[in-house]
Amino acid sequence: MRKLTFLCAAVMITAALIFKAENSFSQVYQLENGDFENWPGSATTEPTGWNSFPSASCELPSSVNIFGIACRTATETRHERSTDVRSGTTGYSCKIYATSAFSRIANGALTSGIMHLASTTPDDASNCNETKIDDNDFNHRLNAKPDSIVFWAKVVNADNNSEACCHLYIHDNYNLKDPLAANPSGYLNHIVGGVPSYNFTNNGSTWQRHSTPIIYEGYGSNDPQFVLITFSTNAIPGGGSANDALYIDDIEFIYNPIYNEITQSACESFTWDGTEYTESGDYTKTYTVGPRDSIVTLHLTIGHPSNNESTINACESYTWNNQTYTTSGNYNNTFTSFCGCDSTVTLHLNINYPVANEFSATECSSYTWNEQSYNTSGDYIQTFQAANGCDSVVTLHLTINNPVNNEITETACSSFTWNGETYTTSGTYTETFSTVNDCDSIVTLHLTINQPASNEINEIACSSFSWNGETYTTSGTYTETFQAANGCDSVVTLHLTINQPVTSEFSATACGIYTWNEQSYTESGNHTQTLTAVNGCDSVVTLHLTITEAPSREENVTACDSYTWYEQVYTESDDYYHTIPATDPEECDSLITLHLTINNSFTNEITEEAEDSFTWNGTEYNTSGDYVQNFVAENGCDSIVTLHLTITTVGIEENEMSEINVYPVPAKDILNIEGEGIKSITICDIVGKKIAEYNNGGDATMSISVDNFKSGSYLIVIKTENGITTQRITIME
Repeated sequence: MRKLTFLCAAVMITAALIFKAENSFSQVYQLENGDFENWPGSATTEPTGWNSFPSASCELPSSVNIFGIACRTATETRHERSTDVRSGTTGYSCKIYATSAFSRIANGALTSGIMHLASTTPDDASNCNETKIDDNDFNHRLNAKPDSIVFWAKVVNADNNSEACCHLYIHDNYNLKDPLAANPSGYLNHIVGGVPSYNFTNNGSTWQRHSTPIIYEGYGSNDPQFVLITFSTNAIPGGGSANDALYIDDIEFIYNPIYNEITQSACESFTWDGTEYTESGDYTKTYTVGPRDSIVTLHLTIGHPSNNESTINACESYTWNNQTYTTSGNYNNTFTSFCGCDSTVTLHLNINYPVANEFSATECSSYTWNEQSYNTSGDYIQTFQAANGCDSVVTLHLTINNPVNNEITETACSSFTWNGETYTTSGTYTETFSTVNDCDSIVTLHLTINQPASNEINEIACSSFSWNGETYTTSGTYTETFQAANGCDSVVTLHLTINQPVTSEFSATACGIYTWNEQSYTESGNHTQTLTAVNGCDSVVTLHLTITEAPSREENVTACDSYTWYEQVYTESDDYYHTIPATDPEECDSLITLHLTINNSFTNEITEEAEDSFTWNGTEYNTSGDYVQNFVAENGCDSIVTLHLTITTVGIEENEMSEINVYPVPAKDILNIEGEGIKSITICDIVGKKIAEYNNGGDATMSISVDNFKSGSYLIVIKTENGITTQRITIME
């Protein structure tokens, strides 16, 4: 469309900077065909200076690009010339849009460089755009450093939160790639500045003006020669939805002006750049060279010659213009002002002389003189202004007598007597005395009164109890006196109870094992346990034990699903026990141990659909129904498989179904299926159990990832608009 005019003024510091060329070739300050008005050919050809998928370099590996299908799909047109432009303008904009290919979203994109398509993974760095500095079809020259980029865009995405994006890098004579991860090391030394990622959303699906600054910090080059710019329907590679659309128009670089200021003073007039000024003020001129304006402001002060007089009263002497005067009189001097004009000044000078005085004073603690407080003896001087305007110096000869302050700290038990006064509580007490210099002497007593303490304790012990180095073996009440931490007596009374330990014994006879207090014994003998009696002392009990051995035997059995033993049905593997009571009261019971292993039968179901007939394990079936066959599994148990069979008589000719092409065989990463009207794909194991199912909606191609399948043979059931066919495939990890 027709380009609107923006103020893109260049900035100038000095005239020398204005005329400095940044590169040896002609100056380029804007993107080629930034308004998309130059569009040769049809509406789907690429606009002049811009490139998209049809001109991309397809570098997909041969394992993916079977028969060139992947490259043809990847380089399909996803842009067009559009007359949808912002309000108030006419002409064209560029529309880019997303599509869906191989169950993935292929974002629409437009770039000043060449596109490289090298991977089916959308965010792989090998999928990049590149400036080709030696091919003018795939580069945009730019030999200036703009401050920002401005463009108009309209985003029409299925999700209003889905973001379109713009990437931009200014660089030197280097084949730069975007994303930057696609470049070899050292690429930062070739970048001048950029906009790594500017994302924007629908904004109501209306035309919006977007502006973002270009960042120059952090890069290694200062030689702008090319710009690599990319627009995409989604900021996330492979993100968004099919048919997302982005309209782009009127891309402009903005060059901010440079401001400079000059301060000048002159007498009566000043000439600047051919113009004479006779009054003080601020004057501005604008220079334009290259993409920027340089705006220079002159701060001008115009002065005029003058005569002036001043009267000065001074004490003893006065210095004026580096000349010292000690007598009154009239003196003249001529100066040159800051603006270069003469200024004649007459000084009327009066010289006066200072006054001196002194006195003496004696005080206690401190003395205040003329609002100034002094607390030490000495000579002090203060200066006042006399009636003639000169200093009046007064000297004070001061004697300060200080009071005596003293503090004492005492600690006592119960009471303390000081200066004839008895104190029974802790506290701070003060007495005032008179010293020989008539100043007070203040003594402060910090007193702590502690009290004696008493305490009682109760103890229960077995046999004996030790307390304060003394051992007691009989119950009773005992007293000890200690010195407390506060220096007073502490009387402690012990109420003591002495208990005695208990002993006992008993005999027992058992078959094989005897349990006593959760302790099991399997051998005859005397066994001792120590318990706690009700009085808290040890109770030692002795067991005289006789163990009689019981007869026993073991059985090892393996069964399918369940096993019946002594009229008890068992369904899980484990060790089970059965006791046969002894017929003689003098004998022990017999213990039988069963080591049982239970193996389970297997059941499985498969579903098949066939035309006319279906052969399963040597048996041919030609009617729909459920069929059951029994097998012997590896664990010796039955394996029961049920076939749910559907027989159809569609009557599809063999040459029709032969149009289905499945490759590669064997498949390692991707399995490709080609044919007309593919509705769904079902993958089963070799006995017919369904492993996975995929819907295709009738498209002619389908690609399935087999990364998660184990190596082996599988059956693939392909359902098309013409019928169903089954093929055997091999997958390798």
